[in-house]
Amino acid sequence: MNYLDYFREICSIPHVSHHTGGISDYLVAFADSNGLESFRDDSGNVVIRKKAAGFRRNRQSPVILQAHMDMVGVCTDGRDMTREPIRPIFEGDIISADASSLGADNGIGMSYILDILADKKLKSPEIEAVFTADEEDGMEGVRNFDFSKLNASFVINLDSECEDEVCVSSAGGMNEEIRIGFNDGFYRLESGVLSEITIFGLKGGHSGNQIHKRRANAIICLVRLLRELSLRHDIRFVSISGGSARNVIPSRASASVLYCGFDFESFRKDFKETLADLRKKHLKSDPDFDAEVVWRKDSKVKSLSSMNSKLFEMLSSLPDGLMESDADGNAVTSLNFGMADFNKEEKVLTFKALVRSNIDSHRNELADKVRLVFEGDNSLKSPVSAFSYVVNTDQEYGAWQRREKSALLDFFLKTYKRKLDKNPKVTSTHGGLECGYFSQGIKDCDLISIGPDISDVHSVKEKAFASSCERIMGVLKAMLENWEL
Repeated sequence: MNYLDYFREICSIPHVSHHTGGISDYLVAFADSNGLESFRDDSGNVVIRKKAAGFRRNRQSPVILQAHMDMVGVCTDGRDMTREPIRPIFEGDIISADASSLGADNGIGMSYILDILADKKLKSPEIEAVFTADEEDGMEGVRNFDFSKLNASFVINLDSECEDEVCVSSAGGMNEEIRIGFNDGFYRLESGVLSEITIFGLKGGHSGNQIHKRRANAIICLVRLLRELSLRHDIRFVSISGGSARNVIPSRASASVLYCGFDFESFRKDFKETLADLRKKHLKSDPDFDAEVVWRKDSKVKSLSSMNSKLFEMLSSLPDGLMESDADGNAVTSLNFGMADFNKEEKVLTFKALVRSNIDSHRNELADKVRLVFEGDNSLKSPVSAFSYVVNTDQEYGAWQRREKSALLDFFLKTYKRKLDKNPKVTSTHGGLECGYFSQGIKDCDLISIGPDISDVHSVKEKAFASSCERIMGVLKAMLENWEL
């Protein structure tokens, strides 16, 4: 069997995040059938060891090959991705899936490792193969992994998606959540005209890979629009909804407000002028930016009875988007408010964000700036304030910072040049990789991340390219066969 055969087997086993028991069992059975040592921890992570083979002297350092075993499962045919397999399609150079995501992220990386572990003719140093669980949802597997179980300090992560690049740094991150509770007596029945204001037509995108494009955030644009309107008109907050995930720049957001004024013509005029200003600001990044007001009817609904301008002012002053770049224009520090909602029963407004930075201290400083928006306002400390707040952070993971000198990178570059007769680009990513945990969990860790060309991951358009997969597999095996570290 070769790596594509293993990939077919991986596709046959459902393995979306939090449903990796089947693939975990498969890996343990694979180790047993190949006479390899393995163990599985309580988080479902699996480690398989292969002894050094083919070297005259046993002086070579061991190496970790790492991939995650879960995938993002999306489909167009309504199947249950937790139970149904992927149906891969091989057409010439293109590998895709029938009506679903392919899971090449990170199934190709897993299949590479299985091929190497099963190859009894391959000369290689000692290999520690680490398959982590639930990377796609909070990196839960690697977060709970005991790195003292590993011996190697050289790590090759196989979760990158561009043949012509080698990644040597990634952002760390943390979740941040703002909960604004409306105090008793301030969210009550009021009379006015109920309206729904919606921002739409934005591009959105991944908050790691596309934050440097400075695309508009629908949630932040919405609260800034509401702030401008609240300065001139008596509007009262009813509810808000927007976004799908912390790590996705929201492309649409809506808010219901109660209009308690009488000059509708003036309101429409101010709405159009504010919308025009927002469009102008984001014309380059979001040319289809738009918004609308839908008037419902004269209503008596629960709304925030006071301090609406203060609420919108504070929310509109939150930091957002790209905060810091390096000399080459790469994103260094950013914040994305990816989700907003209001729970009417609990009277709690929630904003959920993901803070990223390739420098841990800068990530922490940015998270503190969010907190200071609220802590610095004395009006919220008054016993008669209309609302109170709590700002929490969790699921913190560290940045993977580039080493000044990397023997592993130098060896990879030499091997890549020899095999493919070209030089890859050395890059960093603003997305989060499990590499951050490895770099901080292993003493003197020397680490790179590589992979073949994969496009449109996490979507039904996901594709891998067989020729690229073959080239990266060739480079990886050549590194192991000529291991000199």
